[in-house]
Amino acid sequence: MRYVLAILLLAMGVMWGCSSETGGTLATEWEDCQITGATGCGKSEEGEPAVLICSETGVWLVSEACPGGCDTETASCQGVVTPPDVEDKPDVVTPLPDAGGDTGGKQDTGKDQIVPEDTPVFPTDVEVVFVDLIPDFEPPWVESTSPADDEMGVALPGEGEDFVVTVVFTEPIHEPTIADTTVKVKDAVGTLLNLDYQFTDDDTTTLQITFKGAVFPSSPYTVILEPMIKDLAGNQMGNTYQFTFYTAATNTLTKYFELAAKFAPAIYQETNSSHPEYDYPTKYDLDGDWVAADNVDYIVIDAVKVEPHVYYSVIETKSHFFIQYIFYWPYRYAESESSRFGNDVAGAMVLVRKSDEAPIALETYFKKDLDERSLSFVTTDSGLISADGTFTSHKFDGSYEAADLFPNGHYVAYLSAQEHESCLWLDENNNYMDGCVINAGVKASMKKIELKYKGAATPIEKTGGKFPEALTDVGYSLSHLLEGWWPRRNDVGDNKMWGSTYSYEPFISTIFKNRPGIKEPMPSVFVDPIGNDNGRPPWAWRYYPQNGTTFYEMPRGVWFLDAAVHFKQRHDQGNKWADFDGESGWSIEYCYNPYFNLDFRNIWPECTTN
Repeated sequence: MRYVLAILLLAMGVMWGCSSETGGTLATEWEDCQITGATGCGKSEEGEPAVLICSETGVWLVSEACPGGCDTETASCQGVVTPPDVEDKPDVVTPLPDAGGDTGGKQDTGKDQIVPEDTPVFPTDVEVVFVDLIPDFEPPWVESTSPADDEMGVALPGEGEDFVVTVVFTEPIHEPTIADTTVKVKDAVGTLLNLDYQFTDDDTTTLQITFKGAVFPSSPYTVILEPMIKDLAGNQMGNTYQFTFYTAATNTLTKYFELAAKFAPAIYQETNSSHPEYDYPTKYDLDGDWVAADNVDYIVIDAVKVEPHVYYSVIETKSHFFIQYIFYWPYRYAESESSRFGNDVAGAMVLVRKSDEAPIALETYFKKDLDERSLSFVTTDSGLISADGTFTSHKFDGSYEAADLFPNGHYVAYLSAQEHESCLWLDENNNYMDGCVINAGVKASMKKIELKYKGAATPIEKTGGKFPEALTDVGYSLSHLLEGWWPRRNDVGDNKMWGSTYSYEPFISTIFKNRPGIKEPMPSVFVDPIGNDNGRPPWAWRYYPQNGTTFYEMPRGVWFLDAAVHFKQRHDQGNKWADFDGESGWSIEYCYNPYFNLDFRNIWPECTTN
């Protein structure tokens, strides 16, 4: 920028003196041009003192004569250079300054001199300014963005408002280089968005990018600035600048949060006496970042406190709410080293009947060695057992009175130490192959942390170099998967969240037709620093027992994503459940399923209002 201004000033003829650097050497005489834009004071071909400029073609040009000669130390021109207000004037007596200082308007001879008519009039009291003519070879770059890179919870625009991204460059940008080929935005499935571009300042440093079209909640958006973007001197950025941000969940989840809190489980978390902290359910980003590979090291080496946490998700059909609770542990410290892995997950689903908002069934998910297991329980008044059937014939693992299965509306979870099986505290006398082995004797001797939802987490702190094995009345916090895990579904890579992906396949049959699908690849496992790659997000769960249980295997992810179909396929033996009639029965039509971008609230009368 300084170079451009200096050349403009020189062309206007207002420069009284100048010097520059050319690789550390002042340009003088008629030596070879070192760099375009270099300037200095030398001699013209006629031998007169003159301002020399290295042109774009690498040839020295004479800009102006130096009436006062050259300063040999600074290679600067001493004297007068033509100013911008040159006009034809009559012959006048004009004092000229002397190179040695003010002579009171006299030449060395002490006489006035008649100046020709075409010579401009110069003031005698003008301050001499020396301007460095340093050419601009610095490429432009990005100084800041809004939203920032990796920013979570970016607010969605209000009705009638545009979604705007702002990029601030380090210097003015050549505006024609901002175009569809150099500024791009990709959504979650890699589709390029239609955009408008506008600089909001006269200096063309602040670029406003406006999205044309819908912006989805809980979604990643990646802005790509290509290397061809140039500054005013023609320098290209040279490298791609890319940043990703994540939009906030829809602000109409209040009803679902209230449901999740209302039925949140009371948890008995068994602990391993040598490392109880490995068994506390907590947040994935407990170490302050979203990198999966460092969570094991953090809990093993750095953690001095752990905040208990449970994730949740709610989907709604016309007939039921499916409330999913997801438990996360940084480290599965199994007895067998080959079964250990980082970023372990288990969970449970509470089925709530909408007509009276009563919990009527519970289904759990956990890994048992390489199996993916699920246990399922039902209340005696659920209406899910046919008149000629039993809970076993409907493939439930137990049936209880509602007050026993959901005391005060909350099921009592038993989460085992080390293996992190998701179990029901009431479910005793299982064998090893079933998992969740628990009985009265085990309960009596068990070391455990007793957790309940209390609105906020109660930090569990290390004391005397050790975390506690047993505590009572510990609070955990709740957060929706849409506020953390789901927006980051594209974060696949070694230093990111997910280790690999899979393609979701809907379960379609003669009974279940036209089920919704997902176009984008789905994360299948967390990055695992241990190397076993077994920690799975809930949308990659499946029911896959290997203990001889008869079951109908469905594609991965149906358990969580299409829960209404999974539950009916697993438990409605003989397809005897009545279809939803507006008050009772079973519906597989979703009022709200954000993973399929389905939202019919305020549209279908059977659905809640948002």
